[in-house]
Amino acid sequence: MKIRLLLVLLIVMGLAGLAAGQSPIHARTDAGKEVILLPDGTWKYASEDSGHNAAAAKSDVYIQGVSLAKTDKANQDKPGEPATRFAPGDRKIFCVVDLNIAKVDTKVKFVWKAVDVQGADNGAFITVDYLTKPLEDRVDGHVSLPRDWPKGKYRVEIYINGELGKAVDYTIE
Repeated sequence: MKIRLLLVLLIVMGLAGLAAGQSPIHARTDAGKEVILLPDGTWKYASEDSGHNAAAAKSDVYIQGVSLAKTDKANQDKPGEPATRFAPGDRKIFCVVDLNIAKVDTKVKFVWKAVDVQGADNGAFITVDYLTKPLEDRVDGHVSLPRDWPKGKYRVEIYINGELGKAVDYTIE
């Protein structure tokens, strides 16, 4: 009965919020399960939400999407074509993170790692910390090398407010 009452309350609150253009609403049942009211008025348990991740367990901000990208040909400071495979000469590699909401001072950390790289020590080789600004729900971090990258397998881990949100593997071949 309490779960039904909570869901009815979530739906009523959510519809009012959705009319105002708000994000999905997260709540917890008496049993401790997290439920989400989606923009279309439906609800589901958070564990069923494929966009939800570990960072959301302790934060209302989480990664909705992430992609890697090569450098934009017209502007070297912007991400361009999405990719998971790069050439050694792709000197700058971007990681673009879409957050579920824009919340000022969200801590986003990128940890770039060599996983299985020819002639290199495996493990983290650079960490980039970033705090979001007002209305910022997309963050891009990048790593660059002034010479060709060694061939091999790499990974970037993205942390949101100290919790691992996603890890993305990529290859330089």
